[in-house]
Amino acid sequence: MQYLSPWVAAALLSVPTVAPRDGDDEETAIDVETLLSEIEALRERLAELEATVARDRAEEPPDSGYIDLSDDEHLSLGDLLSDDVGARAWYDRITLSGFGAAGYLDSGSVGTQPDGSFFIDSAEIHIDAEIWENVSFFTEFWLTSFFYDYDGAPITGEVYARLRNPFGSEDGKGIGMKIGRFDVPFGEEYLWWDPNKNPLILHSAAQPYGKDEGVLVYGAAKGVDWTLAAMNGNAARSMDDQPGKAFALKLAGDPSDRLYLSASGLVTGDTGASGIRMSGQPLFPVGGGGFGSTLGASPSDAVDTILYQADAIAEPTERTSVALTYGHAELDDDVDAFDRDLTWFMVEPAYRLTDELFATARYSEYGTYDDDEGYLLDGKITAFGRGLGFDASRLQRLSVGLGWTPNPFTILKAEVGKDRFELIDVSPLDARNDDRLYVAFQIVVSF
Repeated sequence: MQYLSPWVAAALLSVPTVAPRDGDDEETAIDVETLLSEIEALRERLAELEATVARDRAEEPPDSGYIDLSDDEHLSLGDLLSDDVGARAWYDRITLSGFGAAGYLDSGSVGTQPDGSFFIDSAEIHIDAEIWENVSFFTEFWLTSFFYDYDGAPITGEVYARLRNPFGSEDGKGIGMKIGRFDVPFGEEYLWWDPNKNPLILHSAAQPYGKDEGVLVYGAAKGVDWTLAAMNGNAARSMDDQPGKAFALKLAGDPSDRLYLSASGLVTGDTGASGIRMSGQPLFPVGGGGFGSTLGASPSDAVDTILYQADAIAEPTERTSVALTYGHAELDDDVDAFDRDLTWFMVEPAYRLTDELFATARYSEYGTYDDDEGYLLDGKITAFGRGLGFDASRLQRLSVGLGWTPNPFTILKAEVGKDRFELIDVSPLDARNDDRLYVAFQIVVSF
């Protein structure tokens, strides 16, 4: 039975009853007009009582713990994540990501893993935190890195504060800025350096890559993206008290929907070990870094280097792509006999067989291409060119691989390839080129 309010019950009880007349043998007579009038009066009274109750409840909430949250209502969870960063909880302003890569590598009899070995390629954790509107902080923790011969307590990779549109342009685009330690903005390989971005397991023969401390500014103008960086310029971490700094400029754009072009330039300044690495090692004066040289070691403590590179990525169809790279570097030593010119190039065709399965081939070279002038061409992580010191004049690498992505966060790869060295004429060393066939397998998981 439904509950009747006291006001409704009282109103019902107040309705007069109509009794039959004494001695009347006919059917009981009822004054219809009077009854209808009473019912209409009752309806008006009931409406007044309901309106009064509604007003009382709105003005004076009962003591049962009722709290009016009407002013805090949100149509969706997205309303809670407002653009006002300061109004959001700290955990809503942090993005956590990372990856880990492990596998098996057999480098051939004179490579880094002649007997074959299971290995951890790298493992990183990334933290990206919004500090305020257009201000954020990014850091990556290296748990291990096979490429850098590092396996110890976690250290930091990139660490920088990022400012977006710091000068508040009206169109909201403006420029961006990174201050701290970041990837050296030279070429394209640094953009797909991590194993969850690299279609193969190894890199190119030259593999230009590095991290350095400084200030990086980026933006776009007339369809061209530009990046300008001023950096310490050497392999030391965190601090540098040397006058020779490094400067990088990169221009990139898409002339069409299926073509991407970029051009990069880098000046390292005088340094004994550059911030950018080529073929796995910093740029040294000839004989530097503790590596041998048949032609002798330079007496100089530093070299001044200019590097430039051009890249193109074409996508003839939705499933095919071709990446091209050409680069050159000039190392200026105080002693002219130890000056070196280095050249590198890469051709990388790729084809996606299905949405989950892709195939990639890569041919790359790096060297002086001079039988009388060698340089350190290491070819990490397999070739072990450091064993040849500064006597190598050319490194060739051919790689072919398959990749499978069973889900967006997992990649399985298989790769087979060959490294081949040529030496300067006067070198007494044996390059043993035929033994540098390698095979590798890898799994990469990311989050």
